[in-house]
Amino acid sequence: FEAMRAEGYNFGDDDDFPEDGSTLIQNLIDRCSYDEIYLTEYQLANAAGRVPAKVYESMFGRLPRKQKDGMTNQWGDAPGKAYVHDNAISLAGMEFGNIFVALQPPRGYGMDPDKIYHTPDLPPPHNYYALYSWLRDEWKADAIVHMGKHGTLEWLPGKGVGLTNECYPDSFLDDMPLVYPFIINDPGEGMQSKRRAHAVIIDHLTPPITTSDAYGELAQLMQLVDEYYQIEMLDPSKMPLIQKQIWALIEKINLDEDLSLLVNHDHRHHHDEESGQTQDAHSHHSHSYHHGESSEEEAHNANNHHSHSHHHGEPSEEEAQKDQCHHSRYHQHGASPEGEAHEDQSHHSHSNHAHDGIFSQGEAQEDYSHYSPRHHHYSVGAEDGGKAEEPSGETRNRSHQHVEAGEDEGHNHSHLHGLNENALAQMDGKDFAHLIEDMDGYLCELAAAQIRDGLHVLGKIPDGDTMVDMLQALTRLNNLNIPSLREAIAGMFGLDAVDLLKNQGARLSFDPPSMLSQLANRPLATAGDVIETIDELAKHLLALLASNNFDLSEIPGTITETFPSLGHDAETTDVKTTLNFVCETIVPSLRDTKLEITSLLSALNGEFVPAGPSGSPTRGMAHLLPTGRNFYACDPQALPSFAAWEVGQGLAKETLSRFLVETGSYPEHVAISVWGTAAMRTHGDDIAQIFAFLGIRPTWQRENHRVTGVELIPLSELKRPRVDVTIRISGFFRDAFPHLIPLLDDAVNLAINADEPPEQNYIRKHFMEDLANEQEEGKARWRVFGCPPGAYGIGLLDLIEAQNWKDESDFATTYINWGGYAYSKKDPEGVDARTEFTHRLSSVEVAIHNQDDREHDIFDSDDYFQFHGGMIATIKALSGKDVKGYFGDSSNPSAPKVRDIKEESLRVYRTRVVNPKWLESIKQHGYKGASEMAATVDYLFGFDATAGVMKDF
Repeated sequence: FEAMRAEGYNFGDDDDFPEDGSTLIQNLIDRCSYDEIYLTEYQLANAAGRVPAKVYESMFGRLPRKQKDGMTNQWGDAPGKAYVHDNAISLAGMEFGNIFVALQPPRGYGMDPDKIYHTPDLPPPHNYYALYSWLRDEWKADAIVHMGKHGTLEWLPGKGVGLTNECYPDSFLDDMPLVYPFIINDPGEGMQSKRRAHAVIIDHLTPPITTSDAYGELAQLMQLVDEYYQIEMLDPSKMPLIQKQIWALIEKINLDEDLSLLVNHDHRHHHDEESGQTQDAHSHHSHSYHHGESSEEEAHNANNHHSHSHHHGEPSEEEAQKDQCHHSRYHQHGASPEGEAHEDQSHHSHSNHAHDGIFSQGEAQEDYSHYSPRHHHYSVGAEDGGKAEEPSGETRNRSHQHVEAGEDEGHNHSHLHGLNENALAQMDGKDFAHLIEDMDGYLCELAAAQIRDGLHVLGKIPDGDTMVDMLQALTRLNNLNIPSLREAIAGMFGLDAVDLLKNQGARLSFDPPSMLSQLANRPLATAGDVIETIDELAKHLLALLASNNFDLSEIPGTITETFPSLGHDAETTDVKTTLNFVCETIVPSLRDTKLEITSLLSALNGEFVPAGPSGSPTRGMAHLLPTGRNFYACDPQALPSFAAWEVGQGLAKETLSRFLVETGSYPEHVAISVWGTAAMRTHGDDIAQIFAFLGIRPTWQRENHRVTGVELIPLSELKRPRVDVTIRISGFFRDAFPHLIPLLDDAVNLAINADEPPEQNYIRKHFMEDLANEQEEGKARWRVFGCPPGAYGIGLLDLIEAQNWKDESDFATTYINWGGYAYSKKDPEGVDARTEFTHRLSSVEVAIHNQDDREHDIFDSDDYFQFHGGMIATIKALSGKDVKGYFGDSSNPSAPKVRDIKEESLRVYRTRVVNPKWLESIKQHGYKGASEMAATVDYLFGFDATAGVMKDF
């Protein structure tokens, strides 16, 4: 508004203009809103916009017959009853000269809660149409700006693309120009507003990114863990006392709930599927034990030499810092009380512990041929997942033991079921050391997690600490050919940051560079110590550059000041390259955030708004900036991309490995929720994961990287059964990627038609069982389901807001009715298949949803609990059994992770929801901050209602 006033827009009397956003929203509510709980007759009578019944009847008469019939059948004759006062429709809003600030009317489900169950294509109510028609024809608006991602206009019933006047968005908006500010990391929903509401997008920056940090009793617990390490070294007689203190605080903050999820899956045996082993193929092979995902070349070599590599998985960027963070609580490039303790801590020196040491290249490792694998898991009141005989596929395991048959089993945690103070006191040193290591790692992961630091203000340029934090987030991963700042600094010292990140708790197998130790001003005993020091140096570099206004000429001096003992022959090319990229590209792009306002005004002037790419900038894509552009998405014909295929395979491996460890077998049938916006951001990670489950790989045209088809991966190469997959696509995915539906169908049928044993091809097994039960062959092949044509969403949010549910069966009814249309190569427009959808879901063992960035979380949007929580609730209602809900995290594409949805919920709850740092940051945004808080609670409730993710503490 300030920029518009400066441009000469007429805002009327200055005395009526609100001084800030909070005043504006309060005045809107006082004048008239759509909240029927507080709405009064006086407010309706004094609404800023009023449409007399006669005027509305004329407006209504211009709609196509089909729409008039639908609205009349649902809402009665015009003007209906909703928000009608004194024979006129009242419209919530306020007028400031030539600017009218309006609230978009409710979609209508709250007015008729029973329609939520069965009517995904509910016609909008009369007052909804009245607003847009009144703005255009009566108030004579020249353009509309939709503020806030996102409204409901572009999701009204009608065609997905190429709309006609019989589609509600087209007939309501007509030819009115629509300008739509939209966050840069949500190309899918932005494309929806382009496709269905001819919007001009003005993309804007994500909220500022910061780290969660330790707070309150979590910080106290981290300090107790540090004291434990010191006492272990200096005064072991006090161990029982510190153990009791630790357990008392664990119980006080209910961290036992987290540990019950963490320790039941975190001690897992890692097998690389690509190295060619099977569950019983262990004799007469050499086994090497190391941490992290092997490169494609290493996997190939491992195949050629018949060696089995047991990996522990490269951590995500957030997890990657977990084993270092307790040091930072004691120093800022200063002495660390626990630094010396690390020199001889027992939890780093168990001879059989897989964490011990980072093996030097060529270092001989113990031969474990003919060993008897024994998998030890904590059990803290959670499900007993059972033991797996040598699971294939990659899993995460940070504390497990590989021993020869007949040897001491080491830290067998099977006796830790129902972990409590007494059990802690009875543990031997190794058991407790491993438990503490895991807990400390989890606490550090929480402290290092990325969270939003308040909200982004349109056109506001990051500054001060916010700018430095943002730059560190944007350079955490490689940006195309620009190395990450962390890796560049490590390279200066001849270190490999990727190797160090694989297991930060491991003791170094080499003496750290003396200059690095001097800069740290403390002993560097573990990989985590080194990584923490490198990250501190990275932040110091960026802060120094900021103090010099990011002047390119200051880069050499900045490096010299940060590394004063650096020799003249030191290799600093990569660091200079990254800092040049920061100064020449990222900082100017962030400073161009002001274009968000400039471009909005240009659009209102009828001027061209430059186009730009979209996606998640902190996922190694800083080149997407600056914002303030009319973003585009991707080439849909190139999905899944080469890179997405790698990520999708990793997600599939993680999912199957986790299930295998928890249950002792592979899942026969999984279900996955697939969104179009995520497909655009990742170029098809979810689709690639589906192919990987089925044992299918995409093929590409070499010249342009477009996908040409799919091919079967032989079982001899796959080394596991093909897994059946039921796919619930979003309405937008259906519209944006219609060509992927036949591709998915081809993949499904390729797997079904493979003449393989049923125990090695679960989708064929289920297909044959369905035929035996006299199901039609075409229906037995259906695996892709979604909304009816022209409809969108799940319906569960409306159900919960209307308080029109009792248990999972109500969610299941809505979920099936809103998503029970089958899409296939034969039926691309969809057919009613609610019976078949019900049948498919009733046998699902794992419900999956993935997230590809950390610029938001599962309690930031209702879509997460509707799609994923709704799927979990429906499967439980249909099968009568608890179903596993898995959350895939590919925020670091090179190291995807899979967590239990309860684990992820607790993680977000502790890092953001109750974190004073986030609460204080969000308070700075007045009414909008309060709205964000309220929404977070609503979404947490929705997830708990559907998936039971939260304990009552």
